[in-house]
Amino acid sequence: MAVHFEIDIPDGVRATVHRPGARLLGKVTLTLAKELRIQRLRLQLIAEETAHVRETRKSAPIHLTSKERLQFLLVSGLVWGTWDDTPSRDWEVIPPGTHQFHFELTFPEVNYPPTLNRPNIARVVYSLQACLERPRKSNPLTFSQPIELLFQPVYRVAPSRRTIPIAQIATPEEDDSDDHGDATNDFMSSSAFVTGTISSGTVCQGEVTTAAVHAQTQCDRLIKRITCALVERVECHVRIRGQDRTAFYDTVVKQIDPELPCSNPEKAGSLAADAAFPKPAETQKASFVIRMPWELNPTTTKQLTIQYLLQFRIEFDQPFRLPTITAKRPPAILHVPLRVAHEKTELPNFPSYHEAGAVPTIDIKLWTDFMPWDPTNPHWPTKRRGGNSSSPDTNEPTAPAGATLDPTKVPDVDTPPDHPATASHSLAAKTHRLWAKFRPASSNPSSSSASGATPPSSAPSSSSSSPRPAAAKLPLSLPARRGSGAATAIHTSLSHQPPLPPRRPSQPTPSYLFSFRSGGMEKPIANHR
Repeated sequence: MAVHFEIDIPDGVRATVHRPGARLLGKVTLTLAKELRIQRLRLQLIAEETAHVRETRKSAPIHLTSKERLQFLLVSGLVWGTWDDTPSRDWEVIPPGTHQFHFELTFPEVNYPPTLNRPNIARVVYSLQACLERPRKSNPLTFSQPIELLFQPVYRVAPSRRTIPIAQIATPEEDDSDDHGDATNDFMSSSAFVTGTISSGTVCQGEVTTAAVHAQTQCDRLIKRITCALVERVECHVRIRGQDRTAFYDTVVKQIDPELPCSNPEKAGSLAADAAFPKPAETQKASFVIRMPWELNPTTTKQLTIQYLLQFRIEFDQPFRLPTITAKRPPAILHVPLRVAHEKTELPNFPSYHEAGAVPTIDIKLWTDFMPWDPTNPHWPTKRRGGNSSSPDTNEPTAPAGATLDPTKVPDVDTPPDHPATASHSLAAKTHRLWAKFRPASSNPSSSSASGATPPSSAPSSSSSSPRPAAAKLPLSLPARRGSGAATAIHTSLSHQPPLPPRRPSQPTPSYLFSFRSGGMEKPIANHR
């Protein structure tokens, strides 16, 4: 019977982000109230990824979400027992008490996917769990509560100061609606030629990079302003009902405001207003200082691809004409891929888990702590009394069956006669000893127990005015269960209480004649009292 089964990892270690080559120390705690025979106790590390794909059907205005879960890592380490499939009589026995198995988990120098949690989009989870195996039993597998771990790969990229040139055409956003009024295609075409540079080719989490852009209109409208945003694009590849499905999810991670032309405090207000609402012109310039967040998780797995883009948005001036109503001109969007790494160094790059065949190793051969079972510990539950328990108390001396404890050997404490103390009832003996210390002297049954008198529970009370009648043994016979061979009589000793006083005679209940009419005749029903 497992009383307590869990993996114990300190909170500080659990919140640490583990990288390739890191080590994790912990212990598996197992508390048993009696000895348990098991085949093996193992520790397993599980890593799985989940991808979601939303489907929109034209037949019905509903969105269906399908998800697929893929387990890309499963490694186990033996804590107790053997990996061989042996019969139950050859299983090892774990004695009662608290066992602590210390372990050490070592991650190889391989770039596994980072821990990721995007609700209803994608998820990558690393969990550590202990499993107690007892095949051919009612509950063959017993799992502990899983512990989630944080992991982050190290994409080692050599530092580079090379700038990324920008020379692309910004096109309008995709619009599936066909309700454009009387506007022509030439009027709706919004494009701009964007040139510029990005200061760093590869950026890491927390680093600062700059971008300078120059946009020139390619249509008949003037450019109003240029904005920039950092976008996370998640690409999910899922196979559903035999078909490959792909979904893209773009999330704006950070909005970047344009940098002011100068840092003069007196002109800061006007410059900020000019930067927010510049005058429309054929060409516009803007510079941005981009600080990368720490929550970036670029990765590539079998189902997920996460990349980051710089989104430049060129907004055009909207003319106001009356009474002619013109369609709103959509802004032009330009996405520039940005390479994001977790760590920048000159050392060689770690291989991906697709290329490397190494798996994490779990080393259990450290040390084991054992604390014998102590039923007097208030934090542990009391052992179940009765039954054929084959687990003796490890802290109490054993005694032959039926042996009683000599009251003279217990200093200043009398053993209650109605509950003889034996070696197998150590907890009850200690409880009665404490009870004997604090009870009044008049109720001390030491003399009666020594002379073999009647126990206090059955002796008449001296404080009562009249003695109670002796308990009468009345036989009680219960009918046999349906389907059994013969009836079984069960005799139970019942205490016969004094008879109650006679009840007052009740008044006679008047009788009434109920009748009903049927076919013109009155028929009596019955007399009821």
